[in-house]
Amino acid sequence: MFRLLRAYRYFYRQVSGGADWDAPVPYIHPKVLDELSRISNELIKNQWWRIDPPRHADYNNDSYDIVAYTDASREGWGAVVHFQFTGEVTTLQQRFVTHHQRPFYKGQP
Repeated sequence: MFRLLRAYRYFYRQVSGGADWDAPVPYIHPKVLDELSRISNELIKNQWWRIDPPRHADYNNDSYDIVAYTDASREGWGAVVHFQFTGEVTTLQQRFVTHHQRPFYKGQP
């Protein structure tokens, strides 16, 4: 799946940079083709799935095991995750990377 996401990101960068969306793709890694084939074979089956009953959210933090707060902008994203039972808090943030930029990542507070 990771290779497929990298391929999507590559195409996004190409088209955003002015490349023609309908232009032929010069090369696709065999593992990307395998992943596309696997996903396509699952979608073709068009299996029926039972949809779970709706779950209504409330604003009481005690109702949840994990509470996550997120935010994003054009330049990146961030999240704070609070594990209710352990009290552990994890923060994540990442700046979106364009060509020839060093990625920024911050893990634990």
